[in-house]
Amino acid sequence: MGSVVVNYYRKRHAADHSFPKVSLGELFVLDVADISPFLGFGNVDPGQVVPALYNNMFRAPLFAQPPTTTDFLIVKTAVKGEAKWFVRPVRHHFVAGQTFPLQEVPAPHSRRVTTTVKHRLQVAAYRLMNRNQYHLLQMARLARVFPEYTELQIRQRLKEFCEYQRKGLGAGYWRPKHTMPIPDEDALRKMLTPEMLCLYESMRVCQLHLLDAGKSGSELDDDDDMTLPIEEALATWNLTRNFINATQGKAMLQLYGEGDPTARGEGFSFVRVSMKDIFLRAGESVEEKLAEIEARPKSAHRYNVAEQQQIYKDEITSIWNRQRRSLTRPNITKLGDAYSDDNIIVPEINDGYGDAAIAR
Repeated sequence: MGSVVVNYYRKRHAADHSFPKVSLGELFVLDVADISPFLGFGNVDPGQVVPALYNNMFRAPLFAQPPTTTDFLIVKTAVKGEAKWFVRPVRHHFVAGQTFPLQEVPAPHSRRVTTTVKHRLQVAAYRLMNRNQYHLLQMARLARVFPEYTELQIRQRLKEFCEYQRKGLGAGYWRPKHTMPIPDEDALRKMLTPEMLCLYESMRVCQLHLLDAGKSGSELDDDDDMTLPIEEALATWNLTRNFINATQGKAMLQLYGEGDPTARGEGFSFVRVSMKDIFLRAGESVEEKLAEIEARPKSAHRYNVAEQQQIYKDEITSIWNRQRRSLTRPNITKLGDAYSDDNIIVPEINDGYGDAAIAR
């Protein structure tokens, strides 16, 4: 899995052919009527270029910052115990905005998780067999790769595609079944992709966080996820599913509140809200909205779907503009007295290379 930098440019008019030159990444031209490349949660105005980080898992807008001449990159390589250092300039500075998921994180105990766990062990076993001249596998070597599983669990997984050699050549080892030959490396890479592992690890991290907080971390039905505690509502499998459904018009997001990753109104909350209820603007209460509806003339509609959709789109545009303004301005941080040189305590490191070595 790799990421590319894509510069989205929207034409000023249909006959616009004066495409800008970009110094990094590739250029993607949007027509006047093309939809937003950020799945409806961000926009590219006519004549504007918005770079984005794009891969198979997410899409994130990039906002350029002026490079600083005092910044540089140090690369260290070690080959056979010999270390080499390289200094490289940093010619481009970008700040990544909110990431928009393109794939849904699987919920714990789902079929996708079971398939990933199965393929993960299967691919590891096949690769260990390929290292053996006779395609034999010792279960102890596989157990060291998966310390979280017991020998009984590993043995049950191996029985699906391997057989235990009880006598003859290779006694005490596992070999692949005659009906299931070892796949080649290309087939193994398709069986277990980097995206599958990233989604699985994202689920595991979130599940452990919920367990540490005393939550179950179990997935509920779609009709019940709005009644979940906020800790479980912010689980990655709920947020990614909510966002993907919202991009398909199957759900509406809260947009603001506890799910805002910035906590200052510059990011989108992927917590789901009911499409049947009245959508409220940020800072607007239910009482104020109901009072506004009651004050309308009797001939007017109390609930207007088009009006609700327009309020929803206006909130998305407002959050996107605040995020863009915040990440495009130079971020000059002034350090307080606590970070002055007089108050910083540097411990003495007696490693043969620091001040202690010079003193000797």
